[in-house]
Amino acid sequence: MKVNTSLCAILIVFLTIISGCTVNTSHTNDAANTPPSPRHWSYPYVRVLLRWDLVNGGYSNDFNFENNMREKTFVNILVNGIKRSSPETFEIERFRQLYYMSDNSTLTKEEAASLIAKIYGISPEDGSYYSTLLKKGLINREFSQRLKGKNTVTRGEAFCLAAHIITHHREFHERFCLSK
Repeated sequence: MKVNTSLCAILIVFLTIISGCTVNTSHTNDAANTPPSPRHWSYPYVRVLLRWDLVNGGYSNDFNFENNMREKTFVNILVNGIKRSSPETFEIERFRQLYYMSDNSTLTKEEAASLIAKIYGISPEDGSYYSTLLKKGLINREFSQRLKGKNTVTRGEAFCLAAHIITHHREFHERFCLSK
């Protein structure tokens, strides 16, 4: 029995359209669907944020790791990450305050610490949010090592800190929010 391949192709297209399915006919590697370069040191942290759909590299898959992070962007990552990963601990008023506290300026390590301290209701012991959070274990080692002698936070560094906070949020919430 001879089968007409043109007729089969038309039938497949027709059935696909009727069923509402889509067919990807592209055989190219879409950069937006590929993970960031595993060569960058912040790759493991970006993977955490990608899992919660908190960051993307755009069409060219460029996460601009070395560019400075903006305060509002950092707040968006934190708030949405905590809301998605631990919705039962999400307190709308506490998180709403973060939006009012932040602006579109370059994120500093002290400002990042201040925003995180606000989430957990922590006041600085010695005037510095950063050193207080470092002592309490909320700032991870990788972030603190990379920020030695620096003040401004790059996107890669912010991804590192945000992934740490989101991953350990339940633990931090129990330690600092529920114990009061």
